Amino acid sequence: MGVQFSEVDYLWSYALTPFGSDLFKNERLPSTRRNAGRWIAPAELTGIDPHKTYSSKAIFVLHREGWRINPDCNTIDACD
Repeated sequence: MGVQFSEVDYLWSYALTPFGSDLFKNERLPSTRRNAGRWIAPAELTGIDPHKTYSSKAIFVLHREGWRINPDCNTIDACD
């Protein structure tokens, strides 16, 4: 019997802390070193969109001890 694996598709989104919620209420923040002298939007600074739902997948491989997540998919041929 070959390697047993399972692919799980799931949806997720960011759950901001109270500070993060306050941060994203601002349309612009003081600049960072990347853009000295300018303003930057929180989403541009962090690279996240707290209003977006993201789609991801995880690959699990069955071992004797049980199912384990395979984060890089290098150990089985079935991964894309």
